[in-house]
Amino acid sequence: MNRTLDPALTPGPDPAIAPDLAATPAATPAVSVIIPTLNRPALLLAAVRSVLAQTFPSLEVIVVVDGPDTATAAALASLEDPRLRVMVHAENQGAAASRSHGLAVANGDWVAYLDDDDVWMPTKLEQQLAIATNPPTAGQSLAVSRRCATTTTAKFGPAACPLSVNPFPNIYLCAIASSKARA
Repeated sequence: MNRTLDPALTPGPDPAIAPDLAATPAATPAVSVIIPTLNRPALLLAAVRSVLAQTFPSLEVIVVVDGPDTATAAALASLEDPRLRVMVHAENQGAAASRSHGLAVANGDWVAYLDDDDVWMPTKLEQQLAIATNPPTAGQSLAVSRRCATTTTAKFGPAACPLSVNPFPNIYLCAIASSKARA
């Protein structure tokens, strides 16, 4: 499959925020994003597009299709980006096995997991890597997900959390995964 990169979707990261990571060569991505999926092509396309549209371009997206799924394969074939890698299990093995398979083939120094029914805000990785490489100081915290409570009922996801709303201004909200150990 011939894949091309649309530079309009991937402006570079701000080197003032994460200078070491911004210089990571494209051949060795700084971040590997692993997305397990099965039989949810429309949701998956939204998830993958949200990763490919990150302001931090030094990444690879590893989609692990957990079993035969022609609709998902056809949907992924419509995406032309060299950062996208697709692995297909011959038979269903479950989400945990799919994540493990993705991790086994990941090239990035950092690994992030994304469910196929979630999407990321465009600056998610850039902001998280800035925090991960410059840990919060005293009085600040690092949480594991973005939660937005704009009403009496907590809501999750970008639709529930407009960019102008930050209900927790003193807390960094971050879901970057662990640093991948290198042998």
